[in-house]
Amino acid sequence: MAASTQTPAIAVDSNGFTHLVWNQNNVIYHAYYDPSVGRWRESAPIANSVSAKELKITTGVRSQGEETGSSVEGIFISWIEGEGNNSDIHGASGILNSLGQYNWGPNIQAHR
Repeated sequence: MAASTQTPAIAVDSNGFTHLVWNQNNVIYHAYYDPSVGRWRESAPIANSVSAKELKITTGVRSQGEETGSSVEGIFISWIEGEGNNSDIHGASGILNSLGQYNWGPNIQAHR
């Protein structure tokens, strides 16, 4: 499932977690709602991100786990930086670790 909006963006994954991303203090933040504990968790910035437009969340992304080497379901956040012909598409993938925090991979960039 993917969500598209200027800011914020929201999506629900197969675990029932509701993911939210938004612009705050010139950085993109991510948090998720865990229904098993009934609260929002891990309101944290995505490293090397800047406040952007067209935030999107894609769930069900298969990512290679660093700790176990196994493939686990993760999320992918994408956004656009810049304007018009000077804009680029950026993104980062995240996988949930055993502490309930998302480990974010390096940002990727594609030129428009």
